[in-house]
Amino acid sequence: MNRTTDEIESQPACWRRAAELAAEPAVRAALPDHGAEAAVVGCGTSLYIAQAYAALREAKRCGRTDAFAASEFPATRAYPVVVAISRSGTTSEVAALLAELPAQTSSVLLTAVADSPCARRAHDVILLDFADEESVVQTRFATAALVLLRASLGYDAEGAARAAEAALAAPLPLEPGTFDVVLLFTVFTSLLDDEYRVRLATYVWRVVKPGGGVLWYDFCVDNPRNPDVRGVPVKAIRRLFPEGALHCRRITLAPPLARAAVRLHSSLYALLNTIPLLRTHVLCWISKSGPVARRVH
Repeated sequence: MNRTTDEIESQPACWRRAAELAAEPAVRAALPDHGAEAAVVGCGTSLYIAQAYAALREAKRCGRTDAFAASEFPATRAYPVVVAISRSGTTSEVAALLAELPAQTSSVLLTAVADSPCARRAHDVILLDFADEESVVQTRFATAALVLLRASLGYDAEGAARAAEAALAAPLPLEPGTFDVVLLFTVFTSLLDDEYRVRLATYVWRVVKPGGGVLWYDFCVDNPRNPDVRGVPVKAIRRLFPEGALHCRRITLAPPLARAAVRLHSSLYALLNTIPLLRTHVLCWISKSGPVARRVH
């Protein structure tokens, strides 16, 4: 069993530990009180967890809860407490935000790494080191963090853990040629295990019907600020799907550049996006039949 498989199969156990952790007095004291206004921040998958927690907290009538990308936190708005999520604790935007919060704002960080820039800047740290990852990032940490936050609101985790164990024990009920199209959007850049990348690509190709294909969208260059992801260039996509016919196009202005551009002027994004070298993502149709298109626009 490789590390990726081990991490995936450990999720139900991680969820149970996260639910137990949520019941500890120190954790309950660190999270926002019932009725208190709060903000939740993260980047990437952690932002989705933040949004889910914010929606659940408001649905429970626990207080107004807003979710933001850390780089878009409104400096003019005051919150009594900010909940930050960063698996590695090295997310630069989260660390910068925690350092800049007003003294009267309390902050709590959900992380898997105790000694990190984010942890050193937060008032309280909820450590989920049992859910840290080595191969596939933001898989068991993201789900464990969500379970902890859900459990803190009174949601039960045992039913989900049992359902996950049953799903993991069962064979995947997918026959060859099951799907006309398989979508792979920002998936493979989070897979750092080369062997697992090949296994997943092989499986995906098996379940695609002849005449169908894979619609791929992911970034093709490394992110120097995030060691937990790795870009997948077009030549690597060809190696993953050697029997496919690739039709690729470079799109999406580099997100840090895009965010800076729109702050200056809304039309600057469109102008910069006309420069192919500044586009960091690839949209690719990988068909199961037809000639290989090797040109990348």
